[in-house]
Amino acid sequence: MDLDVVSMLPTKLEIHDAIITATALFFKGNPYFEDVEIITKDEEILKSKLVKTIW
Repeated sequence: MDLDVVSMLPTKLEIHDAIITATALFFKGNPYFEDVEIITKDEEILKSKLVKTIW
């Protein structure tokens, strides 16, 4: 994890969920990745609606 990902950490999520979400947000902002989705059924990530999810 680098400072770019750390700067995107959502403060309302548990740290592990925040790291996963921030990593997805980092790649979502990268022009080489068109769609970024997380495969999860984690309730906190789903409720946050910060990133697209599949499950």
